[in-house]
Parts: sequence; C-alpha cells; structure tokens
Amino acid sequence: MRVLIAGCGRLGGAAGLALARAGCEVFGLRRRSGAIPKPIHPISADLADPDLGSKIPEHVQTVVYALTPASRDEASYRASYVDGLRRLLTLPALADPSIHWLFVSSTAVYGNADGDWVDEQTPARPERFNGHVLLEAESLLASRRSSVCLLRLAGIYGPGRLHLISQLRLGALRVSRQHPHWGNRIHSDDAARLISQLVRNRTDGVVNGVDSCSASDAETADWLCARMNLPPALDRDQAAAPRANKRIRSTRLPRLPFYHRYADYRAGYSAVLDTELEQNS
Repeated sequence: MRVLIAGCGRLGGAAGLALARAGCEVFGLRRRSGAIPKPIHPISADLADPDLGSKIPEHVQTVVYALTPASRDEASYRASYVDGLRRLLTLPALADPSIHWLFVSSTAVYGNADGDWVDEQTPARPERFNGHVLLEAESLLASRRSSVCLLRLAGIYGPGRLHLISQLRLGALRVSRQHPHWGNRIHSDDAARLISQLVRNRTDGVVNGVDSCSASDAETADWLCARMNLPPALDRDQAAAPRANKRIRSTRLPRLPFYHRYADYRAGYSAVLDTELEQNS
C-alpha cells in the first residue's frame, strides 16, 4: 500500500514508521523534511506551494491528514485544517475516488457534555473555535470523498508531551475536587498504532481515539503527585470560568479490534516516568 502522510510531524512520523514496518510504502510531506525519519520518503513542501501537485507521488492509495497548526488561534487552525485540506483535495494526483482518506481530528468537536458520556454516535456540537474549525474540515472532506475515516483523538501524552507532569512539578496545576472534571487521553504510541491499523484496514466513519479510562483531573493529578513524591495539586477556584467536561469512550475500537499498549493513564504515565528515571540515572 502506498500512503501519503500530509503533516509528517511527531504523530504523523510515528504513524508512518508503524505503517512502514507493516510493509507499506510511506511518503511524508512536511515543510522541513529533514526531520522525517527513514524509511519514510520525505517530501519537502508547503500545502500552499503552487507546484505542490508535481511533488505528490503517483498511485497513492491512502492519504493521512495529520497537520498541526502553527499556533492556537483560529486563523492558524483554519489555514492548517480547512485551507490545506481543500488544497490537497484539488490535486489531480489525489482525485481518484478509490483513495482512502484518514483525517486526524479531535474530540474537541463534541463540545461540553456536562460530565456525561460521549461516543461516536453523539452529535458534534463544538463550543470553541478549534472544534468548529475541525468540524468544518471533517464536513469538507466527507462531502468531497466517499472513503473517509474521521479519527477524533483525545489529549495525546507520552514522551515529549509532558505538559501535565511539568505543571504539577511547578505547582501550577489546579484541579476540580468538588465537581469532577473529566479528562480523556491517549498515549502517543497508541495513537500512532491506531492510525496505522485504521489505514491498513481502510476503516471508514468516525472513530474516537481514546484509552480505556476517562479519569477526573483530581484523580489523575493525585496519582501522579504520589508517584513523583509531590504535594497534592491545589483546588481550582470554583468561580473560575467553566471548562468543557465530558467522558469519552469508543464503541468502535473494541470491534476493530484495537488493543491499547497503555490502557489507562496509570500504565502510560508509569512508562513515561520509568523512562525518565532511566535517562537520569
């Protein structure tokens, strides 16, 4: 299978390596292609390049769209997710209707569920600009192509993605103990493996990419603080602005089937902390 990964960064590169190990021929498109790991074939290009079409390989069978916005503002999100996707969809080399498309989206499209459960059948009702832009991009792709997988990933963590741990070490994290605020995540290794499996299976439709355990921020923080011998995180000011609160599950992962390497935050963060300890010893 010949696969093009548009946005071959940290996640796209890891997924590309998993696909290459499975026997796929993988091409990675990125502005600075020098960071793309072998054996992925690098394509140095910007999606706005006027000569982009000449750089796309022939006979692509699957496109993985895994761009990351340059910054967390609406203009950057729109440029990455909507404008870039529209540009790819116009290229003659990718016009074959048999091409399978996988769009890496986010559970932000679901908005706030007031702590209730959300799955692939839940209507998307985003509240913030990021969810709105991602949903627009999903709709654009679904309206232009028939073989489409919309992978809605929860918060990715793992090596190099240690924001929560850093915040706890700084004493900067505040958690909601009185009214639980639910967190949803997936380890970066599992996210890459999931993309590889969905591509190889040519899976269509919406898939929630989450682990098997939606846990409150207080539970997760308390476990991590105990593991790292830190004082518990402080309580969040109840008068602070409300945050989107939902518990996300996937009804599709068990049917694929997909088996997590890190089924919950305890397994994933234990691996992260053990690796960190080995590196510092």
